[in-house]
Amino acid sequence: KAPVWLSPSSDSSDPDTSITFFLALKQNSEAVEKLERIFWKITDPDSSEYQKWLTRSEINKILTLDSKILTRVKRFLQKQSFASVKLIGTDVFAIMTTIRQASDFFSAQFRPYKNRKTGRTMHLADGEMCLTDEISQYVDFWFDFEEDPIINREPTDPAKKSIVILDDGNATDATTTQINPTIVPQLVISYYNIPDVLKTGLESNVSQASLQFEGQYYNEKDLQKYSQEVNIPFKPLKTNHILGINDQSEPGMESMLDIEEMVGINPLGETWYFNDDVKNISSDSSLVNILTINELNDLPQILSISYDEPEANLCAGITNCDEKVVYLAKRYFIRANIELMKLTMRGITILVASGDDGANDFYADCTNTIFYPYYPPSSPFVTSVGVTTLVNVQYKELQNQPPIYTDRGPLYPCVSGGDEIAVSINDNLFGNFTSGGGFSNIFP
Repeated sequence: KAPVWLSPSSDSSDPDTSITFFLALKQNSEAVEKLERIFWKITDPDSSEYQKWLTRSEINKILTLDSKILTRVKRFLQKQSFASVKLIGTDVFAIMTTIRQASDFFSAQFRPYKNRKTGRTMHLADGEMCLTDEISQYVDFWFDFEEDPIINREPTDPAKKSIVILDDGNATDATTTQINPTIVPQLVISYYNIPDVLKTGLESNVSQASLQFEGQYYNEKDLQKYSQEVNIPFKPLKTNHILGINDQSEPGMESMLDIEEMVGINPLGETWYFNDDVKNISSDSSLVNILTINELNDLPQILSISYDEPEANLCAGITNCDEKVVYLAKRYFIRANIELMKLTMRGITILVASGDDGANDFYADCTNTIFYPYYPPSSPFVTSVGVTTLVNVQYKELQNQPPIYTDRGPLYPCVSGGDEIAVSINDNLFGNFTSGGGFSNIFP
């Protein structure tokens, strides 16, 4: 049964439609265990091996499959006359083909489904999908027929709190004026006592990146306008730091928010932009994206991700989710976890938003009695970041007040301070949602 985020079509899939799917080969469990032992040593501040990061080639050498198995599978796939067969990393094949060939390959018929959120058309099998015995013993699982339920819901326009700014810079409830409180990098730097790099400079080169999904693109003119409004030096992203297909005519709200906040706090760093087509392999799969990023030799020091998906994955929104589907969902996340671990072992910090649904299910009515974790925030190999908000907000002029306040007028007052609390559905001024999805049901 298809997940609830996919709407079925009454027609059969066009047999000439191009699709891409992935075969993940079975990994050597002893090699994976060895890699994890090294991980805990090099990330433990009390270890003599602390921060002795590995290179991509050193990591791949540990995880390399038996060459005979790899050759056997590769030869079999080449015999199928697929349009394209690419090896990603050491053990995942990306296969581009047609519905007709996929039907023969898996002994299954396909039907089109449309993703309710992204509008993309996916093709799912009617019934079981089976692999030939010739390679089935080497394959862990296949994926990307259903598309992950990547979640970053665009915020609705919550009911703005109507307030009036008093002469003393404080606020009081009123019914006459609706305002849009504005927080600028200068406040964030001051509030959290972050070193102001425009005054201190950087002791060493710093690089930071944002990974985007759902057609969220980067726009240089937007970044330039932002830099002018908050009074920071404009530093456009370098061409070789924009990875994936980027359509600057369609800048994304989420992508520009992430990039601009990074640049606002650290305008001297090198900022990168990734999207879900890093190596001309377009997929919203978190596993595929981390796999393709791991293929790059040159990477930024920090990777920020503002997207997540239910840890239940294939079972999210599915009734009668059987043990086989549960097993495959766990295998998928375990493999994605290994890829995150590999990135971290190269000295890269991965920051992930914890989610917008609190402990309750995105598909339920907030009556759940167990946590409903999201991935990758639930991974032990990332730093999960929750959300806070401000109460008792103050509106006073900041030192070195940026131009944005005078340019946008009195309905966009300068937030100069307040008391920080966890974000809440009762906060109609900034948030109006909850944060975090609870502890993992898969990872210890």
